[in-house]
Amino acid sequence: DSLIIGYNNELDFESYKNNAINKIRFDCTPKQVVVVNNSLIMLDTDGVLYQFNNNQQPVKSGIRNVIKLLQSNNNVVVVKQSSLALLRLYPKLTIINELPLPAQHTHSAINNNIICLADISSTYSLVNLNNSRSVVHQSPHLFTILDNNSLQPSFLQTAPLGLDVPQLIPNQLELISFPLLDNNVDYGGSSKGPSNNDSQTETTQVILATKTGGLYAFIPPSLFQQSICLLEMETDGAREQALSLAKTLKQDGLDYQYIHLYAALQLFKQTSFNDASILFTKSQCDIRLILRWFPDLIAGLFDPDEFVRLPLGISTYISKIPHTIDQVIVANLEKNYSPYLSVEEDEPIKDLKTTLMNNARTMVLECLSREHRKRRRSRQSSHSDSDAYTDMILDTCLAIIFAEKTSMDRNALSIFVSQPNTVLLPIAEPTLVKQGRYTALARLYETHGDTTQALEIHKGLVEGSITDIDSVEPLKDTVRLLNKVEEPDVLLNYGLWLLAHNRSAGLQALSSHPKTPLDETKLLESLGNTDKIAEQEYLEILVLARNRDDKDIRRGLLERLIGNVLGAFKNESISKNMAKIDDEYKSQRCNKSYTQYLTNLLENDNTRTDVKESIKARIKLVLYLQISTDLDWSSIMRSLEPLINTTLMLEKGVILGKLEQHNAALNILARQLKDTYSAQHYCAFPGFILSANLARKCINDSHLSNSWLVALARTSMVAVSPSIRSHLLRVLLDVYMVDGDFFSAEIASLLGSQALHLDFIETLPKIPNDIPLASIKDFMLRQLRRSEHRKRELSILKGIAAAENLTRTEEAWLATREAGAVVEEAVDDTNNGYEKEK
Repeated sequence: DSLIIGYNNELDFESYKNNAINKIRFDCTPKQVVVVNNSLIMLDTDGVLYQFNNNQQPVKSGIRNVIKLLQSNNNVVVVKQSSLALLRLYPKLTIINELPLPAQHTHSAINNNIICLADISSTYSLVNLNNSRSVVHQSPHLFTILDNNSLQPSFLQTAPLGLDVPQLIPNQLELISFPLLDNNVDYGGSSKGPSNNDSQTETTQVILATKTGGLYAFIPPSLFQQSICLLEMETDGAREQALSLAKTLKQDGLDYQYIHLYAALQLFKQTSFNDASILFTKSQCDIRLILRWFPDLIAGLFDPDEFVRLPLGISTYISKIPHTIDQVIVANLEKNYSPYLSVEEDEPIKDLKTTLMNNARTMVLECLSREHRKRRRSRQSSHSDSDAYTDMILDTCLAIIFAEKTSMDRNALSIFVSQPNTVLLPIAEPTLVKQGRYTALARLYETHGDTTQALEIHKGLVEGSITDIDSVEPLKDTVRLLNKVEEPDVLLNYGLWLLAHNRSAGLQALSSHPKTPLDETKLLESLGNTDKIAEQEYLEILVLARNRDDKDIRRGLLERLIGNVLGAFKNESISKNMAKIDDEYKSQRCNKSYTQYLTNLLENDNTRTDVKESIKARIKLVLYLQISTDLDWSSIMRSLEPLINTTLMLEKGVILGKLEQHNAALNILARQLKDTYSAQHYCAFPGFILSANLARKCINDSHLSNSWLVALARTSMVAVSPSIRSHLLRVLLDVYMVDGDFFSAEIASLLGSQALHLDFIETLPKIPNDIPLASIKDFMLRQLRRSEHRKRELSILKGIAAAENLTRTEEAWLATREAGAVVEEAVDDTNNGYEKEK
């Protein structure tokens, strides 16, 4: 549909349909451009071939050293200096059946698949693409190497204009170009079929009769001629006889196809569409010939000057058939019922017309379906490339008919669009929209690579502006399509829209797209303008899951977490509810930590939604404070005032632990919150009030994002040395002792479970005198048992040491006796004695 103009290194595509100009510049200089099966092939001055894709962009092939391209019918021949070959277009440009040439040539041309090559010595080489491998001419002889490896010599007659190529295929029906969109063409001199001369392939018996002065020959008609004569009777019996005679002909022969097409056209003209359907298929006619009678199907598909190749006799008969299917049916009804009944006024005739129109539609569907299956099997078995243009027309018409039959069979269109196809969407879309087949239309856009249009359709299905019963989960389909998007702007646009319908899916697509990563700063800004909750979740992904070191991003998440907590407590009702929760926890003396108690309230149906949100906000803040190490803790304390001194005691305990104010932190946990479990864990891991298992359970029970689990797994809790742990346990014990009556059970539990880390002598005086002896019985027994064990252990070690010494003495006695005694004289202690000794 375009005029291609080339100059220098540029091609201009001027579309007369869309009134648009597309300019394409190359790094090379175009030399030749050919169009085959709706595909554009270009040869540059360096001898390299290019194939244009659907976006009119050239794709460089591996074919080199090409001199010229020759085109005949649907074949393209690649001509090189020393060889020539056929060009295969799909799946990529490749050359097949390459034939060497006897000498280099200077000129080349093609006509009806016969290639003529001329060299400087006036020697001509010809190649017939149909039945010969090579033909060499040396005047006056023509030597042909056929496909069966036989050599056939022939003579050539030289005409003033050049060579006459011999006609070696006698059974060739004369074909003409028949217009698809115009019947008003003069076919002067057209015949019913092939001429009587050389039209039959079977053996013919000739009867000779003589008389004085004359000789007469009686030649019986061929089977083909008999069949045509029977068909011209236009009766059912004669037609059956003609088709019966045609069974003896070769099915791939033109005679066989001619007879079946002639019979099919007769039945079609008589509106016997069911019988005509199978005959059209057997005739192997161009499917476009059938479609020409259905203008509503082919609107915009055929070019005004588009033709099909038909025998002369067929074209003559077609010219007698009305132009459209509506005219064919009306003419037949008027012939049979006029003037008694009117097609336009009488209901019975109108109903009959509707039925015949449906039958015609069914006939077209059957013919298209058979042709579609035939082409698909051909591609699968031989991997050959079919006519892409005809495939496009075929698939487009099938999609339109399947959409029209939605009320009878919805699955047909769904199955069709799920398979590879070449539907021309601008033509098929109006029918699909009219029938409400939006899901199928979106699938077609997706398979054709236009993901944006498919997303737009699914967007309408999600919002409810359009409906389609085939769309079961449009939101899920939207997410699937969004993961295929490669344009950042499209991804950002539809991802932000998806946030309003499914925040988690939208954020997942925007933050972790498999193909198109977005700029984090730009995405964060867009989320801030669209959805504050999504913005916070994205901050959590950046800081917690991806561990970004950007101080601004980390500060932004901390400010958001603190702001959520403070904002929740500005609500007086929430503040009162949280104070009530604190009092209940302290009074019940629960056998769980305060954080776990808060988490369990999230599963309670009696807890208000706003209170649940405030609890989640507190849990997030506590977790973030616990897993962080390099925050400005004093600034955070100031940010949480005055709530940190009244309600947010858990958060204050974490911050004091990070500031290594262990006494104050334990005092808050144990005395003010009455959270003895967190206090004892704090003694083993200072600064961490939640164990790893407890933190993981709180994250899961609170239904927080996986980013928190990732950050928790990255956090290491290292136990302190035994001395520091003993010190912290003594501090905790001192805290318990302040309210000894209240914490008597906790004191007993601490003494019993941590006796190994407490010094008995230091701890015993601190125990209140009025504490029941039974509560510290385990502590006393363990300490006494440990002291006795240590005493006995020392006794055993002493015995072992004495035995070891005795063993060593006995081993050394013999060596000592053999060495003999050493006698030493006494030394005088006085100075005189010392001098004398000297």
